[in-house]
Amino acid sequence: MQNPYDEEYPIGDDDMLAPNVMQDFNSGIPLDAAWIDPRLLQGYVHMQQSLPQTPKQMNFPMPHLMNPPQMMNPPLNFPQYPNHQQFLFGANPQSDPGFGQPLRVVNSGPIIDKFSQTPQPKPQLLFEPSTPTSNPMPTKDNSPSTLAALTSKSLYQPEPTLQASQQVLNEILKYQHEQKEKVESIFSRQQQFMKAPHHDMYRQLVQEHRQVKEGIQALQNSLNQLFKSVILEPLDLQRCYWLKQDLEIQMKQLDILIAEISQLTSQDQSLNGLAGLVILKHPFPLVINKSKEVSEDQLQVQLLTSTSLPIQSITQVKATMLCDASYGKAQPQKMIDHDLQSLDTNTRISKFPVKFLSGTKKAPAYLKFGMQLQLQGTATPIQVESSSSIPLVVITNEVQWEDSAGILLKREAFSSGQMEIPWPEFANTLQHHFLRATRQELSSPKRILSPFDLAYMHTRFFAGKNQISQNEFDTFWVWFGKCMHKIRYQRHILSMWMTGLFYGFMGREDVEATLKDKEPGTFIIRFSERQPGQMAIAYIDTTHPFKLSHSLVKPEDTAASKRTLPDFLDSIDKFMHLLVLVHEGGGRPQFMRFPKWQIIEMYCGKKDSSSSDGDVNSGYTPLK
Repeated sequence: MQNPYDEEYPIGDDDMLAPNVMQDFNSGIPLDAAWIDPRLLQGYVHMQQSLPQTPKQMNFPMPHLMNPPQMMNPPLNFPQYPNHQQFLFGANPQSDPGFGQPLRVVNSGPIIDKFSQTPQPKPQLLFEPSTPTSNPMPTKDNSPSTLAALTSKSLYQPEPTLQASQQVLNEILKYQHEQKEKVESIFSRQQQFMKAPHHDMYRQLVQEHRQVKEGIQALQNSLNQLFKSVILEPLDLQRCYWLKQDLEIQMKQLDILIAEISQLTSQDQSLNGLAGLVILKHPFPLVINKSKEVSEDQLQVQLLTSTSLPIQSITQVKATMLCDASYGKAQPQKMIDHDLQSLDTNTRISKFPVKFLSGTKKAPAYLKFGMQLQLQGTATPIQVESSSSIPLVVITNEVQWEDSAGILLKREAFSSGQMEIPWPEFANTLQHHFLRATRQELSSPKRILSPFDLAYMHTRFFAGKNQISQNEFDTFWVWFGKCMHKIRYQRHILSMWMTGLFYGFMGREDVEATLKDKEPGTFIIRFSERQPGQMAIAYIDTTHPFKLSHSLVKPEDTAASKRTLPDFLDSIDKFMHLLVLVHEGGGRPQFMRFPKWQIIEMYCGKKDSSSSDGDVNSGYTPLK
């Protein structure tokens, strides 16, 4: 399959530079540090002495990189994971005589071995056909106050016991917290060395650089294998994404330090590679509406430099948007607003409240940042750029959302052109995009794609296979993309999803098990398996012999904003008691039965006595 994202758009000098806006650096910046595993830097002394500054010259210290998510900083009382050193770095302190010595390059394969031994939940019915619905609750207790209390609570509750993946992530975060002072020491030592170079110190710093780089690569490999091997909880997903970004920033800073010290033995005395811009915070991947603005707290860029770069002044930072779409003669003159921002001289961070002025025709776009540094003793400023951001798509109407969201999901899941990826990797990526699409945060979701939702999709669309192909994804997105569009845009559906009034992802077998032995008039709402994006209602008929029936909610049943799903439910007398999802944790989903009028009252829908006829040939029963 041809990759539609091959075309690249170079950045012109006129787009990146703003030399007319300059700032003067003549004040110090507090010293702070990034993190690297403490074992990589054993025995090095932490130096915190003040170094004199040359007038009109600023020696940039190590940057203040992102703090971990607040809930994990500082990490306290971490459970012990057996041989976590071996898990992270392939070294066992009991069996490896080299443990504690400079890190050697090893295969981090034990991660896959360990997680392959962790039993994954097999796709299964939510309830066995021979078993009644779990924990049926008395109808008399299902009062309006009970419903209000339930729908105000989050359906997602993290697992109370730590899994192996959580323990490993805790250990990584623990090392990260301990690393900051030691990395600060490395930066301080190199800053002092550049003022008075010494051969022995040079060799020591070169060895440190190599060891630290190997350590970062080992951590990156560990995170990647964890992501591919285990379906993670949302909070662990947040940790993984944050750690991945932080390690990339560390690697960039380390490359700058390596470039600086390499100049001492190289004939190339150019200043390229001695500074760089990194994207510190971002909301991507993202489908965003034209004319909408990203808040400045969501998009931030930071300047990293070597220890001795003699910066005299700087330009503002300029953001440029690159797009894969072909506009022809209709190429917009300007695609983003608020694209030029000043750099804070204390934190070296620029915040961008970017506003998108033009759609991208459902094609991926990227942000790239650039600035100029004027150095002492040089006439020509040096150009500093960031790498491209994670992609985004700017849409002009909601009809474009489904295709755009599918493009971004597929691009992230099958990065680097893989034709197949492991199921856990796809499930983790899908969860991330789903929570963004439903406007939830990884740190505090209200309702996620539960293990039962994922097991249903895995069985229904991927036949339970371990590897997911691009073609299988395309088939899946034809159905799931329309479901997501319905949840995101149709009035009341997102609220009903979040509160468990609309169950969503359930096969007919599970529906039959759930409604078995229920009273006539009991119903549950799900997505149709045969009609992508349409809702189906399974119910126990109110006429003898009280059989279970399935009816399709057709588009005209909830047409326009004046007739919503609650209005439609109110118009059908056969729907009397709704099964509401009240718990979706580690056990089986649990439902509570509520009278329909309590649901209608919550949304104040206008009653309409008309009814809709079903299609006899569609597999759904007409509603009379």
